[in-house]
Amino acid sequence: MVDATSETAALKEEIFGPELPIVRVADYEEALAITNARPDGLSAYLWTQDPSVYMDAIQRMETGTIFLNSGITGCVQGYHNGHKLSGVGGEDGTHGIEGYLQNRTVYQKY
Repeated sequence: MVDATSETAALKEEIFGPELPIVRVADYEEALAITNARPDGLSAYLWTQDPSVYMDAIQRMETGTIFLNSGITGCVQGYHNGHKLSGVGGEDGTHGIEGYLQNRTVYQKY
């Protein structure tokens, strides 16, 4: 979908499916504003060769996962989570298993 706008469903709702809205932006700041205006924040994708841009994006994008210069390439040992309305908690990796564990503390006097 080329020339998507803020009224396009894929820009207002979290859609799980093969849909790629293309939004024309004037610059990086506008793209970041559109990304962070979403009520959800599961994943974002950024293509750039400029380290200062992707380091800034990592700090400022309000999403749980950021794919740099690639499509979906998650790893089972990585942690996958969402931000905002995309949920709390996550899955995969060491941190993901913590939600399935019940910790216990034991104090023993010698």
